[in-house]
Amino acid sequence: MKNIIYLCAFAILSFGSCQTEETILGGPLIPELEPEPQVGVVDSINVELVNLQWPNPGKDYNIVDFTARLPGYIWGCIAKTNDHRELEIFSYDISSNQVQTFTAPDTLDVPYFQIIEGSSNGKLYLHSSGVVKNKIAVFDTRSSSWSSITLPGFVGGITIDESNDEVWIAHNNGISRVQNDSVITYDESNSALRRIISGPNNSFFGFVLAVDVSGTVWYANSNIIYTFNDEEWSVHPLSPLSDTYIVTHIVPDEIEGVLIKTPRENLLQLNASKVIKSYNAVPDLIEPARGAINILGRSVDSSIIYSHMNGFSFYAPRKDSVFQVSAQNSNLPTLRDGLKLSRDLDDNIWIGGGNTLGILPDEWK
Repeated sequence: MKNIIYLCAFAILSFGSCQTEETILGGPLIPELEPEPQVGVVDSINVELVNLQWPNPGKDYNIVDFTARLPGYIWGCIAKTNDHRELEIFSYDISSNQVQTFTAPDTLDVPYFQIIEGSSNGKLYLHSSGVVKNKIAVFDTRSSSWSSITLPGFVGGITIDESNDEVWIAHNNGISRVQNDSVITYDESNSALRRIISGPNNSFFGFVLAVDVSGTVWYANSNIIYTFNDEEWSVHPLSPLSDTYIVTHIVPDEIEGVLIKTPRENLLQLNASKVIKSYNAVPDLIEPARGAINILGRSVDSSIIYSHMNGFSFYAPRKDSVFQVSAQNSNLPTLRDGLKLSRDLDDNIWIGGGNTLGILPDEWK
């Protein structure tokens, strides 16, 4: 199959299980740290990449974000090399290697696209990561039609609950739950959610959220973690996770709970009541030298794969080592905006950047 990355890295894929736990600030006592792992540089990777062929050869596009969650296709946001203010998306047909582009009408009045989330209902939800706007764009891949959702605040984050066909949207006035064109908003007036107070005239809600495999909605407002279960929000018992840093990532684990990251301090797997696993003994996973863009946890062996501005890295518990895969030792996609990761419905892990997509081999599932 074209447009596939073939990585001959079997020598470094000796993944296994590792029981590592440590203390959380404000949380229960957990066993002592393990010895600091060694960072390895991979030099045995053979990568074959094929660039996407855009329908309009005169346009020089870069992939800004993408999702592999819709069967048979990769969908993503694209932007011109020197201008990210675009309302265009693309589809890549995996079987035929065909690429199509679609442009949202100006009348939709939505910000340019930098974030994309795909749902099994065939819809894509798009927004910007830094534009003050109270709308998100919706593209129905089945009818190629555009629409929008208006929220009661400036949009900051989106997550999809596929089991209930719901969209959860974080904004500066709380969190909205969208189902069948109905919008329900949770804030301090009707839930346990609370604003963060920053100075006498400033307060805000956070933008980081996710839905785990059990259907629990997770949300971070600064360093406070909330969960939504049985139609009710509650503060996680381990909050706050840090006295210094905010939560930057919440990622659903493949089996239970979520992976939660705070810079320089924590990368933890949590369920609704406790720490399942701590990766805090692995400095390269929590230090900012290679700040994570996307994080994936592999349930088969508790290993971690994460992308960053230099490529991607993985932590192999059995070797207790972090390996770096970069443009210096591999032929990766162009990393103008960093490398992105997305897992498809068959558990394949896709990587993308520049105008290139690829898929990691079966050993990485």
